[in-house]
Amino acid sequence: MKNTKIKVVISILLVFIAGLLVGGILTFLLLDHKNIYLKSHHFKARQLHKRSPIEFFSKELNLSPKQKSDIEAIFKKSRQRFIKLNKENRTQLEKIRRETRDKIIAILDEEQKRKFEGMIKKWGRKEFRGRKRIRE
Repeated sequence: MKNTKIKVVISILLVFIAGLLVGGILTFLLLDHKNIYLKSHHFKARQLHKRSPIEFFSKELNLSPKQKSDIEAIFKKSRQRFIKLNKENRTQLEKIRRETRDKIIAILDEEQKRKFEGMIKKWGRKEFRGRKRIRE
């Protein structure tokens, strides 16, 4: 009887191990994971970000040295404009946030004001900006 139990346990283990081996081999043969990843949008996006846009354009468009230099100048000017616009927008957004907070506080009673201020402190700036929704 003891010998039969051992044979059953060994048989079950062997079937389990054989299943793992066959499943692993079939997965490897049928799904070439590297090939799937290399074709994915995620991989292509990561490769693009590893190079500068100038180098990417230069290679993909076969730019001449003059074209490459001109595009670098365009990027430099555009970057300065983006930085300026970002500062202006940040100032305007902060003003709107303060006004919104002040209007909300104006309609709350004292206990609600304390809770509201505590919520804002707890959430931090990112959540108050609306990146995370308030869920009840």
